[in-house]
Amino acid sequence: MDLSIIVPAFNRKEVLQPCLEAILAQLQAGDELLVIDDASDWPVREYLEELEKGNEQLKTYHLQVNCGQGHARNHGASLSKNEIIVFIDSDVQLLEGNLSQMRQFFSLYPESSAVTGRLSLKHPYHSYFSRYKNAYMNYIFGLQSFDVNFLYGSICAIKKKDFLPWPEKFLGVEDTELGMTLTAQGKKITFMPELEVVHFKNYSFGSLIKNDFFVPFGFARSFWLFEGWRAYLPIPSKGKTKNFSHILPTQVYSLLVVMISLLSAYYFPWKVWSVFLAMYLILNLKFFHFLATAEGFLFALLSVLWTFVDQLVMLFGAVCGLIYHGAYLFIRPIFRLGATIEK
Repeated sequence: MDLSIIVPAFNRKEVLQPCLEAILAQLQAGDELLVIDDASDWPVREYLEELEKGNEQLKTYHLQVNCGQGHARNHGASLSKNEIIVFIDSDVQLLEGNLSQMRQFFSLYPESSAVTGRLSLKHPYHSYFSRYKNAYMNYIFGLQSFDVNFLYGSICAIKKKDFLPWPEKFLGVEDTELGMTLTAQGKKITFMPELEVVHFKNYSFGSLIKNDFFVPFGFARSFWLFEGWRAYLPIPSKGKTKNFSHILPTQVYSLLVVMISLLSAYYFPWKVWSVFLAMYLILNLKFFHFLATAEGFLFALLSVLWTFVDQLVMLFGAVCGLIYHGAYLFIRPIFRLGATIEK
């Protein structure tokens, strides 16, 4: 089974180089590697041109204007020739056997339209915030079921006959929106926990706060579009779906508990606040146990406090996103309609 691997690239030669080297080492006859250079600076362009000279299966395409990952992926998909399109981010390094895993998957599960993987616990950076985020992503994805309704843009593959264009306007969560769209059209997406890759993302306190605000902010758009609340209603609901993307019910409930605990700390006695704090610990206990096993007891102990702060940031981002995208999707068209009627 031949693969078309697409890598959208924008600068950062230091992470692009190990990404492409790992892919080239796993290519088989009939595969192709398409690197879509999204208007990078000269060092990356020069590196890609030199690399292409010695690799017949590698083709690079240089865009004149930076248009984002979604556009680069779509451009690559339009140029692909094989039946399976594999998308890999430029700051991701394959582990040994990843491409073979995807070939085998589509042979074993021909009914699936797409497969998606996750980040490995293996990580090149030693800062607390990088280790925490990497472990968090590995843990959350490890709890997913076999059939899912999302894609993870860092590592996923889609059958060309089932491919739909990646959203290009709302960058950062285009993988979720594409996955939800495919699922809504009856396509089957499968999560493969053993399909793990290394992520070259070094977080600081500030960059993690920024990331964990804007990701939920972007998720809010898909939450409106695909009625994500149906997944978390405590009572049976017509059209009830599985988890919204990879967000588990315990995560949603923990966010709400964090918000209520802050309000209770201001308005109610400490005994009431302690009840919600206990609920927070119970909801996240398995995660903290996972961190203690993977990173050590002291790391997990520090993460009890940081997770509270991080979930507060996520909650704030989600609320802002729900307001912003709700206004954009529902209120703005009403004003446009009113202006049209007046004319």
